[in-house]
Amino acid sequence: MDLAGAHLAALYFWADYTDAVDRRAFDSLAGLLGDADVHLPGSAGPLRGGAAVARRYRDVLAPEPDGHHLISNPRVRADTDGTAMTAECRYHYVDGRTLTVRVLGRYRTRFVRREEGWRPVRHEIVRDFASPAATPLAATDAN
Repeated sequence: MDLAGAHLAALYFWADYTDAVDRRAFDSLAGLLGDADVHLPGSAGPLRGGAAVARRYRDVLAPEPDGHHLISNPRVRADTDGTAMTAECRYHYVDGRTLTVRVLGRYRTRFVRREEGWRPVRHEIVRDFASPAATPLAATDAN
């Protein structure tokens, strides 16, 4: 297995994901997530598929002020047979007007290798810190 290629695939996924969220490019977000289960902070269960996530984010984030994601500390652990990997990175979400940190957390993503390349099947957003101004992503997200 090409671990460097797997590592790069995870980095590109997170870069594309955060870029789509920051630009409010919800159709791009839906395509990127495909049929993955997405676990939001405080939610009772996963959203199934990119279209469901795009609808939720459109409702929640569209009226919010611009912000910017920064990602760091990536770790990739590939399964021994080379067909799947689990990857994690840290994210920081910064308010675009004040440049203050609104949210700190981690992305945990499970990928499987398919004919078209590495595809996410599970994406979990873990919030380690959220300022009082942070936007809840799930109806029960208490920040």
